[in-house]
Amino acid sequence: MATLSDLVENLEGVALERGDPSTPITEISHDSRAVGPGTLFVALRGESFDGHAFIGDAIAAGAAAVLVDDQWDRDVDAPVLRTSSTRRILGPLGSWFFGYPTRSMTVVGITGTNGKTTTSYLLESILEGAGRHVGVIGTIDYRWRGTRVAARNTTPDGLTLQKTLRQMADAGVEVAVLEVSSHGLANDRVAGVEFDVALFTNLSRDHLDFHNSMDEYRRAKWRLFEYFLPASAVKYEDGELPTAVINVERDEGRQLAASLVDADGLSLRTFDLGAGEHHRGGAGRYISRQLAVTLDGVAMTVQEPGDGEFSVSAPLPGRFNAENILGAVVVAREIGVEPDKITRGLRELDGIPGRMERVEADGKGPAVFVDYAHTPDALEKALATLEPLVEGQLWVIFGCGGDRDATKRAPMGKVAARLADVVVVTNDNPRREDPEAIIDDVVAGIEEAIEKERCIVEWYRCADRQRAIEEAIWRAHGDDVILIAGKGHETYQERHGERRDFDDRQVARSGFRRLGDRSCSD
Repeated sequence: MATLSDLVENLEGVALERGDPSTPITEISHDSRAVGPGTLFVALRGESFDGHAFIGDAIAAGAAAVLVDDQWDRDVDAPVLRTSSTRRILGPLGSWFFGYPTRSMTVVGITGTNGKTTTSYLLESILEGAGRHVGVIGTIDYRWRGTRVAARNTTPDGLTLQKTLRQMADAGVEVAVLEVSSHGLANDRVAGVEFDVALFTNLSRDHLDFHNSMDEYRRAKWRLFEYFLPASAVKYEDGELPTAVINVERDEGRQLAASLVDADGLSLRTFDLGAGEHHRGGAGRYISRQLAVTLDGVAMTVQEPGDGEFSVSAPLPGRFNAENILGAVVVAREIGVEPDKITRGLRELDGIPGRMERVEADGKGPAVFVDYAHTPDALEKALATLEPLVEGQLWVIFGCGGDRDATKRAPMGKVAARLADVVVVTNDNPRREDPEAIIDDVVAGIEEAIEKERCIVEWYRCADRQRAIEEAIWRAHGDDVILIAGKGHETYQERHGERRDFDDRQVARSGFRRLGDRSCSD
């Protein structure tokens, strides 16, 4: 049984200020409502709450001890541990308490603005096809070996993360795949995780309501490679190092890769789709050749560092998905999966919820895709993927979330006006904002593109998302393509603090059914 003295001995920066060192700890919690006898209560400071205000409640509930930060200076009738930042120590504390779970697994971290979820599913399919037991912690859910838990955050807090990783390890998981968000990196949620591979997908405008600037957002993403990955070298012996895998298809990735060329504590691999002649990573570079993209998916030949090459395909359309596929392939190769097993695992992929997910319609009506694209860059990539494959008109239906980064709304309107033939601006999750005001922000971008860039586009506004989707399906022709963007896998719509059931895919299917009924009655 762990004691306070064990904790202090194993965690640098934590001191026992008062109390019996032999006090046992049977559980750890940062939620005072979950505290019971034997629990160490960790007081966290958040944006809208301060856990130090609940120390009295935790002690009344039987807390064995409390862990506080340097700003707290009250007397309480319980053992007190102190550290400079309880949030920063939470992950290492969880790692120690749960027996360092990442030391018994191969751990892959995936970060970037777009592509994290898609790449995690691709990698999961590859690894399962190779006979590996896989666990995934990501945007949609946390899942492993028959267990599935709804995700509250892409990257959970350090304690929840370590507890989940321990459950995975105990269930026999061999490879844990983590989507690592910028919030998770900025708030040290992955502190204490010992990574084997970290993958960078891309970087574009997002989350500026939290990070304040692109530079701050970039620094958060790069922390995975500049701090957390090198710190994981402690996991290795005999000179082995964790591996950084960087997509160098665009400038952000090339800049990151260049900064890591001579970095201590890691090895570097890069990948790109093979276009252009400029240097993109030297001897550690993976390249795609013979890339083919259709509405049904992507096929390519992967050229490895050296002379090796092999072919892969997956049922995900789009050049940006080719990047996600290649990233998953590189990670799989770096952790020892053979090419034939990679090929088989990708071939067996069933699709990815809300990521260029096609809504089947038995051949009736337009082709409809649902995608999570909720940033200007992601929307541009999705539309640019579909545009050359459309025989008729390209439609896009999207909105922007309320109480989130408002600076991306007009740019998304501009992107839609440039690339689509028909744009329908609707609600996303308005939350506590006025839905019509959000739409106004998006429309301003459309109108600017029409006026200044001479974009020729037909556009509408319809705040009712269900009506917007159904009417687009009814009006579009059979050779048209409709992209429903922004919500992807989400099965709710949030307004005025309440969530109601809403799934773009189900609404689209309803639209197809009504289209079929109408066709029969005509």
